[in-house]
Amino acid sequence: YVEVILRTAGLAAITTAICAVISVPVAYLIGQTSGRTKVILVFLITLPFWVSMIVRVYAWVIILGNEGVIEKTLRLLGLVQNMDSLLFTNGAMLVGMVYSYIPLMILPVFASIEKLDGALIEASHDLYGSRWVTARRVIIPLTMPGIVAGSLVVFVPCLGAVLEPQLLGGGK
Repeated sequence: YVEVILRTAGLAAITTAICAVISVPVAYLIGQTSGRTKVILVFLITLPFWVSMIVRVYAWVIILGNEGVIEKTLRLLGLVQNMDSLLFTNGAMLVGMVYSYIPLMILPVFASIEKLDGALIEASHDLYGSRWVTARRVIIPLTMPGIVAGSLVVFVPCLGAVLEPQLLGGGK
C-alpha cells in the first residue's frame, strides 16, 4: 500500500502545482478585465461544474483512447503511424485531474487578485520593475493567501480522487 499512497500523494502534489502555475496568470487576466467580460470569464470558469464529473472524465477517455481525437489528429498530420494508447498512464490521470480541479484553484486566486491594490502594481512599474519582477515581487506575494487556499482546495480532493484513476489510469 505504501507505493499506492506515495503515487497518490505525488500525483495530487503535481496536480496542485500545475493548477497553481496555470491559475495565477488566468486569474490575473480575469482580474484585469472589467464589467461584462469579467462576468463572462468567471461564468466560463464555473461552467464545467454544471456537467457531471463522470461525463467530464469520460470525455477524456474518448480523447485519449485508442482511435481517439489525439491519435487521429497525429495520424492525419503524419506525425505517427502506430501509437500506444495514452490511457491507463499517470499522464492521463494527471490531465484528467488538472482539468477537473483547476476551477477550484482559479476561483480563490481570482478572489485574491481582485483585492490587489492597483497602485502597488503601478508603483512597481514606475520604479522600472519589469512585468516578471512585478509578478514575482508584488503580485504573487500579495495573492499567496489565495494560492494557498486554492492549493488546499485542490490537493485534498485529489488525494481522494476515484474517477480519474479508475477511468483514465486503469484502476491503478
